[in-house]
Amino acid sequence: MRKIIFVALGFIFILGMLSLLSLLLPSKISVTKSVGINAPSSEVYTYVNDFKKWPEWFLPMEDSNVHITYGEGNASVTLKDDKGIDLVLEKLPSTTDTIYVALKSKSSSDVVYQFILVPQNAENTQIIFNINTYFKWYPWEKIRGLFLDKMTGPMYQKSLYQLEKKVEGR
Repeated sequence: MRKIIFVALGFIFILGMLSLLSLLLPSKISVTKSVGINAPSSEVYTYVNDFKKWPEWFLPMEDSNVHITYGEGNASVTLKDDKGIDLVLEKLPSTTDTIYVALKSKSSSDVVYQFILVPQNAENTQIIFNINTYFKWYPWEKIRGLFLDKMTGPMYQKSLYQLEKKVEGR
């Protein structure tokens, strides 16, 4: 009986320490990816600003198990997989060189995609893709944020490479 109490107290101590540690972690994590595209920024803007073109380059929308429903006026898109998980992408007020898209889900943290188009010259554009994730106060979410770049970064970078190929016509 004494061992069980000792193990339980040790477990509670570890959870308490993780909770205290999570208070020191930020509530917002940004993952940044970029790629250079041999096309004018107006052409890149067309692909990023139109949700109907996203399945051509954005990996989460390429999955054949994802059902895509476009909102009125192409201002939002809903992704639903076979497991019943809904993700809603919604355009936020943007400019001609910066596009904001909110990713909303019942089960995950708030995420805002920011696409910054930086013209290098008349025929080249650098696109910077910031994925800003806002975590709740839960310790496990904030600790997960430490690994966010390793978990999602490669998918977002591959999406940008696919956008580059699509815009350049390769």
